[in-house]
Amino acid sequence: MFCAPVAGPITVTLPAAASNTGRIYYIKKTDGTPNTITIDGNGAETIDGATTLVLYVQYDAVRIYCNGSNWYILEDQIHPHMCKLRRSTAQTINNSTYTNIAFNTEDYDVGNIGDITTDNRVEIQRDGLYQITATWITTAVMDDNEEVTGYIQINGTRYTRGLETSGGTNFILGSTSSVTLELSAGDYIDFEVWQNEGSSITTSTTNDQSNPCIQVREIR
Repeated sequence: MFCAPVAGPITVTLPAAASNTGRIYYIKKTDGTPNTITIDGNGAETIDGATTLVLYVQYDAVRIYCNGSNWYILEDQIHPHMCKLRRSTAQTINNSTYTNIAFNTEDYDVGNIGDITTDNRVEIQRDGLYQITATWITTAVMDDNEEVTGYIQINGTRYTRGLETSGGTNFILGSTSSVTLELSAGDYIDFEVWQNEGSSITTSTTNDQSNPCIQVREIR
């Protein structure tokens, strides 16, 4: 079964398992829109223990088997969700003030998890294990014992911190944070930064590599 939900999300409701023992279905999403295909078991019947299975990305596909009671995945061709977001224009980071980076550029996005128009963050669409890395570099030179930090936050809670402290005068500092977490659909990821140079500074706009960025990849 090839499905193209170009007009909006669609649901494929499976037939009752009791009368379809041994049946195998192959379902594939063929269009490139962000619209999803939800595969729904009949009534309380499940697919590998879940009531629904969602195809998010073009060419996502699944082959499922009915044993007369429920449905089971024989194989899937489901793309890992991933994105890289950057802040490409200058953002002011005030002295000794915790500030979320407002990401405004998307280098890639598989699974429609990057939001650069409303909340400027990463928004998880599917339960799973995710690797997260975030980094930023100052534009100002930092003096002895001044520091920059970066925190990966999940739903507003800090999970890990990257820190660099100046060992002298006129240092350019940066921080990198990385963590692997089990996340749920609806969770969101922010990158919060802090600096104590003594005055406000702006984020780097020199090139793509120096922009504040966050990369998220689902591990499948």
